[in-house]
Amino acid sequence: LPLSELSIYCYCCTAVVLMQVTLFDHSSCTARVVGSDPAKDIAVLKLALPRSRLDPLQPVTLGSSDALKVGQSVYALGNPFGLDHTLTQGIVSGLGRELSSGLSAIKGVIQTDCAINPGV
Repeated sequence: LPLSELSIYCYCCTAVVLMQVTLFDHSSCTARVVGSDPAKDIAVLKLALPRSRLDPLQPVTLGSSDALKVGQSVYALGNPFGLDHTLTQGIVSGLGRELSSGLSAIKGVIQTDCAINPGV
């Protein structure tokens, strides 16, 4: 993704075109939804920030789940119940699961025992 774009869970932006995003330094900006895939529960937002505000941002390097094994340690970052900067730890408890989400199913789910609470 370009530095001005970020990915989030799709359920956070259902039927929304613009939203307010709070960054790690507690500043906020407007973001526009530029794409989403509800079946995979992922969306991409474009931040409305000048280049000077984008330069200090550091993208997270994504890992690969190809070599993941049951029993490995995992971490979940989030914003449960509006409590930002939250980290939980657990283990991988299952691979290749299928999760039914009403109208469709999400295949290839990684099951963990991390405490993952609803975000806002």
